[in-house]
Amino acid sequence: MPSQKRARRPRADWKRLTERSVPRPNPPSTGPLTRREAELLSLLGEGLPPRDAALRMGLSPETVRTHTRNLYRKLGVNDRAAAVAIAWREGLVR
Repeated sequence: MPSQKRARRPRADWKRLTERSVPRPNPPSTGPLTRREAELLSLLGEGLPPRDAALRMGLSPETVRTHTRNLYRKLGVNDRAAAVAIAWREGLVR
């Protein structure tokens, strides 16, 4: 039985497909950080997990999730490490 070769897609198609699948960073918001967002960012910069930050701030974990989501949107990031890196670079946390 002869072997069948699979048709290959041209490289341009693969490039186009992978460019679409790469997540794009969120555009940063122009609004300043609120006092609570800045406090949360500082606690995340200290390495506290969100649940411990909620306890320290006296807030529910759901409220901290909301502040975290707003913080990420304002900084134009998708995760804690990127938010903390920006905070260190911009001098938002010590």
